[in-house]
Amino acid sequence: MALTTVKQGGIAADAVGTAALDQDAGFTLAGLNGSSTVASEGGAVNTSIQQGLVKIWLNFNMSGTPSVRDSLNHTSITDNGTGDFTLTRTNNMNNDDYSVAGMCSQNLSSNPANLSFGVPDNSSMNTFSTSATRTSCKFGSGSGMGDMPLGCFQVIGDLA
Repeated sequence: MALTTVKQGGIAADAVGTAALDQDAGFTLAGLNGSSTVASEGGAVNTSIQQGLVKIWLNFNMSGTPSVRDSLNHTSITDNGTGDFTLTRTNNMNNDDYSVAGMCSQNLSSNPANLSFGVPDNSSMNTFSTSATRTSCKFGSGSGMGDMPLGCFQVIGDLA
C-alpha cells in the first residue's frame, strides 16, 4: 500500500530536501527539513505543520497501578499519590511554555472529575518542565482527589 498518492501536478524537490506540491493539487507543502506549512482550508493563509501537531498524547488508566492504553512520545507515569501523577515524555519540549489539555473520567454523572495541571494548593509544583508534566485528577464536587479509570493528556508546543 502506498503511503502517499499525488493525483495532479506532482512533487518538485531540490538537493537539500525542500519539496513543494503543485498548487493545482489543492495542497501546498514546503521546507520538509525545516518549517513546513500548509494552506488553510480557504487558501487565505498558511499554517505551520510543526506548530500545529500534538507532540505528546497519552490515554491511561489511573486506577490501581497506572497503566497506559496508548500513547505517543511518552515514557513513564509516576504515581505521586491518589489522583496525582507525573507524566514523563520520551523527547523533551524545547521550553516550558507549551500548552496542555486533558481530561479524566470516573463514568459517574453525579460527581464528574476534573483534570488539572500542577498540584492544587501547592504553588511550588505549579510549573511545567521540559521533560515531564504533573497532573492531578479531582472530583468535580470538590470532595478530593481520585484515581479515575480514564485519563487523557496532550501537549502542543515546540520539541527540543
